[in-house]
Amino acid sequence: MYTNVIVIGIGIATVVRMILGMIWYSPSVFGATWMKLIGKTKKDIKPKEAQVAILGGILTSIIISAMLSCLITRLGIESIGSGVLLGISIWFGFVATNSFGGVLWEKKSVQWFVLTTGYELVAYGLTGGILAYFV
Repeated sequence: MYTNVIVIGIGIATVVRMILGMIWYSPSVFGATWMKLIGKTKKDIKPKEAQVAILGGILTSIIISAMLSCLITRLGIESIGSGVLLGISIWFGFVATNSFGGVLWEKKSVQWFVLTTGYELVAYGLTGGILAYFV
């Protein structure tokens, strides 16, 4: 099912998602705000915990990219724009709606929701576009 080209696309999409996350959550962009919203300081982040979180992020990015690749292939999506639209649709239908539970049930702030799901919106759109290019 997976060709070498699709595997390359999954790899590139995974790297792009990770780079986007590093930029998005950097202290000079949204990182300082995010840390306040989750009630943590730099001192609270232990190196071992950060390594585990980064590895988990890589793994989940690979899974997201692989599953989105399956959808793009099965749906016959061949244009970058359609891939971006599918990624955004997946974000809206599943990610944003699921994450909003954090606001409703866990009393997380709307600002937290916008910041974290904003990253996911951009990431899913980029992932869909990249993968559509490689299909």
